Amino acid sequence: MAITKEEALKQMGSNSNQQALVNKIRGTPIIKPTHKTIPAGKTMMEDLSAEQLKEAVYNWLCYHRHWTKGMISFARNPALFKTTESKVVDFAVGKVPTWEAEGKRKTARIIADVINNTNNLVAVKIEKDGIYTITESEGRFSPESEDWEPYVELVPFHPPV
Repeated sequence: MAITKEEALKQMGSNSNQQALVNKIRGTPIIKPTHKTIPAGKTMMEDLSAEQLKEAVYNWLCYHRHWTKGMISFARNPALFKTTESKVVDFAVGKVPTWEAEGKRKTARIIADVINNTNNLVAVKIEKDGIYTITESEGRFSPESEDWEPYVELVPFHPPV
C-alpha cells in the first residue's frame, strides 16, 4: 500500500527549507579514494612489455569513469621510504582535467613512458596540473623488495548535490 505525502513528511521529520539549504551549503561528504591492488605485482615489470604496460595503465585508469586525482604506487606504503617528489609532466589547467579533455588513453601512454624511464620509482601521482613521480632517494626499492605491492588509488568524481 502506498503512503501519502503527509505520512512521508512525518517520517522524514522536521526538514524545513532552511534545513535543506544548510545541508546544501555543507556540501557533499568527502569522497574517499578507492584502493585497487594490481594483480601480478612481483613479476609485473618483467611480464609486461612497453606496449602492454600502456594498455595495463589504461585499464587501471578506467576503473572509474570520472575521477579527480589518482596515484599508481608500487610500494605497499610509500611513506616508509625516504623519497623525492618531482613534477615530470605539465598539464594545461582548464575547466576539466586533461585526462577528460584529451582522453585516458593518451594519459596512460604518458604514465607508462614515465614508469619505463624512471629508476627507483615508488609511485606516480596524477593531479589536475600534472604528473609527479615519487622516487626513492637511496636506490634500494625494486620489484624484488619486500614492500613491492602495486596498487591504484583513484578519487572518484561525484558532482555536488
